[in-house]
Amino acid sequence: PASRAAPQGSARRSAAAMRPMNVDTHTAVPRRRGGRGEDPDEAESAPLAGPPPSLPRSAARRLPPPKTTLAAAFMLVGGTIFISLGLAGLIAGDHERATSMLLLGCLVFIPGSYASFVLFGAYHGWAGFSYNNVPSYDD
Repeated sequence: PASRAAPQGSARRSAAAMRPMNVDTHTAVPRRRGGRGEDPDEAESAPLAGPPPSLPRSAARRLPPPKTTLAAAFMLVGGTIFISLGLAGLIAGDHERATSMLLLGCLVFIPGSYASFVLFGAYHGWAGFSYNNVPSYDD
């Protein structure tokens, strides 16, 4: 009987499901498609070039300016301490001293965290980060 529907879970698949995937199953890297006149199956089976050679560790990472790094670290730690003292003062009930500690802590913490983040990004070679983005105390 031709009117009988195929049972669920049958081995029948659509044409789209039978097409080969365009991704290498071992590395999950997209394969290159063949251009005009090339057989796409041959182009897909061609090996991909490996990753670009990495730079030596000394060339990739310049040391940050020492005085600027110390200033950033002291501002980050000092701001954290002042903010903590301000929060402790608020809990204790000394609102005048706590407000001044919180204000001072924020004024010191914000530039310290910014400079530390930029120095960290420049040290690790992140795109868009440079030691020139932070005011230097090493001149």
